[in-house]
Amino acid sequence: MRKALPCPNCNCEFSPKELLEESSIAWPELQWIYFKCPNCGKQTHILVEDNRIATVDFLGAPGPDWKINTPMLYKDLKVRIDPSFIHVWLDGIHYEFEEQK
Repeated sequence: MRKALPCPNCNCEFSPKELLEESSIAWPELQWIYFKCPNCGKQTHILVEDNRIATVDFLGAPGPDWKINTPMLYKDLKVRIDPSFIHVWLDGIHYEFEEQK
């Protein structure tokens, strides 16, 4: 079972806690948060759902589309979506990400 997710650019691995701590803004309607790799500086989107976290890749034309790149199951991950925020609880710690405006 996977215990960390790799940065899509440099392959440096990060635990779910590290991913959440290095993330900032959110797209609540997609359940995405924005992660900036502290190793290489690459920014990527992270999908957060109850019991699952994953890196997401954008796909090109004919229109915006995306695919789950690397998923990871994590039983102590809970998510609540508000219109302007994503709330994530990981191992009892609350993280809050405000919507990108």
